[in-house]
Formats: sequence, C-alpha cells, structure tokens
Amino acid sequence: MEKGGDTGEGKIRSPKTVGQEFDSDSGRTKRISWRMVGIWGIILLLITVGFLLGLDKKLIALVVVLFGLLTQAFAGLLGFLGLLPWVGPLLVKVVAGPFLWLLNSLGTLLAFIALRRGYKVDLLKSRILVTTFLLGLLVGTLL
Repeated sequence: MEKGGDTGEGKIRSPKTVGQEFDSDSGRTKRISWRMVGIWGIILLLITVGFLLGLDKKLIALVVVLFGLLTQAFAGLLGFLGLLPWVGPLLVKVVAGPFLWLLNSLGTLLAFIALRRGYKVDLLKSRILVTTFLLGLLVGTLL
C-alpha cells in the first residue's frame, strides 16, 4: 500500500444527482427543482380549469395566490429567474425590492403601536437591524 499517494482510495465522493449541472463560471452546481416545475404546472392547470368552468376571476386569483404562498411557488419562480445569465439577478432584485420596502412600511406602522405599549428597547433593536439590511440592499443594488 502506498502511503500518501494520490490513488483516490478512501475518499468520499458524492455522486452526481439527476437534475444537476455544473456551472463552470462559479464552480457550483445548479439543481433543477422538478418539484417547482410540477407546482407551476398545477397552478396553470388550476387557472385553465377555473376559466373553463367560468369561475370568477377574483376567486381564481385568490386560490392561485393561496396555493402559491403555501407551496412557496413564487420563491421557486424567483429562483428560476435568478438562473438567467446577466438579466436574472437584476430581475430578482427588481421584484424583491418593492416587497421588502412594503414590509418595512408595515414594520413602521407596527412600530407606532409597539411604542404606545411600551416595547421601546425591543423596537429599537429590530429597527436598527431592518434599517441596516435595507441600506445594504440599496447599496448593493446601486453597485
């Protein structure tokens, strides 16, 4: 037996799983989530069946939004968009940015309620964290 040789024995190697491809630019593997493809297929089927049955558009939208939120389909769609070269990460930032600003405005509204109830120290800590995160997002987007 060779000592210290590069025979490859004893090394643990992970097998390449189905749905993974190697990204030579970043040196990482990208995994295609077939679960998300199936979930979006179900969403498209729900929309089609709803229109064929003549259901109200607001009811169809409510069902699709609830189903999408419960199955995290929207996060999966943003993940697929992020895989597009050059344009993908920019699209994800454009879509996710206003959502984060909306959450910040809701947090500001809840901050007024928390101040009235006496949660000043906890509120100060959380607001510093959120403001730092949003400033980092803004600087990262501008860069």
